[in-house]
Amino acid sequence: MTLRRIIQVATALGLAACTPRTPPSTAAAAPQGSAPIRDAESDESLSAGCEHGDGARCLALGDRYGKYESPKHDGVRAASLYRRGCDAGNDKSCVHLSFMMQSGMSVPRDIAGAIRLLERSCAKGYADACTNLGTNYLNANGVARDIAKGAALMQKACNAGDDMGCSSLATIFATVPAEAPAPETTLPGDCEHETPVACALLGARYLGGAGIARDGARAVLLLGHACDAGYATGCLFLGVGLASGANGAPDFVRAAAAFKKGCEGSSALACNELAVLHASGKGVALDAAEAARLYDRACSAGSVLSCMNFAAMCLTGEGVAKDATRSVQPLGRACGAGMVQACTNLGVLYATGMGVARDSAKAATYFQIACSGGDASGCKDGDYLDRCAHGSSEACAAFDNVKNVP
Repeated sequence: MTLRRIIQVATALGLAACTPRTPPSTAAAAPQGSAPIRDAESDESLSAGCEHGDGARCLALGDRYGKYESPKHDGVRAASLYRRGCDAGNDKSCVHLSFMMQSGMSVPRDIAGAIRLLERSCAKGYADACTNLGTNYLNANGVARDIAKGAALMQKACNAGDDMGCSSLATIFATVPAEAPAPETTLPGDCEHETPVACALLGARYLGGAGIARDGARAVLLLGHACDAGYATGCLFLGVGLASGANGAPDFVRAAAAFKKGCEGSSALACNELAVLHASGKGVALDAAEAARLYDRACSAGSVLSCMNFAAMCLTGEGVAKDATRSVQPLGRACGAGMVQACTNLGVLYATGMGVARDSAKAATYFQIACSGGDASGCKDGDYLDRCAHGSSEACAAFDNVKNVP
């Protein structure tokens, strides 16, 4: 039994990159007609506003209780505040709550309920909800896998200006071209009259051959135009094309430069890919500390994959101080997003008391989630937990040995 990490290879982004955005824990702007929210506003003031139906203040106060690193962390209270904010019409609160419901962190696990929240907010035009709902369809998380429906939701989010929706749509074009929706109109051959976003999506189509003849050289050219125009997602996929050798031999040095520009331009996935290169020493200096910093940054910006990777580094002490407690929140985000290996790791933490209070019931829940999702280790560890509870010293020792993993 080991705590495992999933590394996203820079040469093949894959649908694993299409994971729901983890909402940043920052206070939302107050809605029209409501007083602006200040960082220094007291909990009492936020609570009073929430009581009077100010959903943004419910969200802001929920964020304060939702942070694991906060001394006032209280997941149950955070969930209650997010629910009040959601009921008051604050869609960001609904998205926050949906994450908790999908992972079972501090609230009963309810994927169907989480999807209903996302459907409601997406129907109202809230782009983040459309993106997260789309990823559920792409990854078969609580619903049947439906690439076409997932792509349509990503397109809706992208049209509303949500960059994660655009990035996920480009990922579909580049990695599952056979299942990607065909273009509705004849595609242009270049980006002369296109926006950087449209240019990047066209480049991604050429990169994967989605509804168009595959052409790696043209893909790199178009994505380079989008990146040069300052579009971070264009830089992300330019890096993917260069690292995969789309127009020749793999070029990790140029790929790293593209990922760096994309990361600096706010692409969480570009930060993740750059971290992968630092962790492997491809195209950049081998630097575990820099990889950990980038994973942490990308996790905070919404890359669930990076959350999984950063949690693993916290557990092993690779590139960052060993701290099991610090790994719990990113693992919860990853588990809620459907990364079943993260659910298994959460189960191990609760079974052993590493970073959290020992709780066999919670451990069993997470092992069951992972096992139901197809993770063999989750099934095996759940069996160990059951045997340990029935007096098997061998099974109990398996959990005790996890604590001794260097």
